[in-house]
Amino acid sequence: MIQDLDALRLSLDSRGNPKLILYTYRWIILLLYCLANIAVGITMMSFGTTATVVSKIYDVSEISVQLCALSFLLMFFPGNFISLYVLQRWGLKTCITVGSCLLLLGVWVRVLVLAFDSFYCVLGGSVIAALSQAFFQNPIAKLTTTWFGDKERGTATAFGSMAMPLGTLTSFLLPNLFFEELFDRPEFRFYVLI
Repeated sequence: MIQDLDALRLSLDSRGNPKLILYTYRWIILLLYCLANIAVGITMMSFGTTATVVSKIYDVSEISVQLCALSFLLMFFPGNFISLYVLQRWGLKTCITVGSCLLLLGVWVRVLVLAFDSFYCVLGGSVIAALSQAFFQNPIAKLTTTWFGDKERGTATAFGSMAMPLGTLTSFLLPNLFFEELFDRPEFRFYVLI
């Protein structure tokens, strides 16, 4: 019993509060979280700069293509309540796992456009992926409180919070790399002007 008290005294700081053990792989956890959040941002705005091209290819209106990004704004509201419930009931790991599964499912449903040649697969997949956004936006405070000390918490929160806007920025730049040859063709310029 005396040994237990000694171990307890060693795990307390000078004010009697429990010491937070800072593992070195906490930065890897934050990096993986940020990469998943970047993937949400890329998924959200992946058709932002190519809406004209995609609307011509699938013969839908540009507004239908822009609904893919708008669905992220609309689905954040119900996803917010669901993710907060999951975060409180089952914890951080389950919340991020559910968000990752929803994001993967949504992206794979979007890929079904290749099999069915229907843009509504992309729109449906975007709605599913949009639900995952709240599962990545809400747990950042709990992630940084759980894994980081007082001196690092602000930096970790900033990295986690800025990951999705970084993904959005990336999604504005990447499609131009893939469509660069298409943009140079004269017939494409004709379609854009129509």
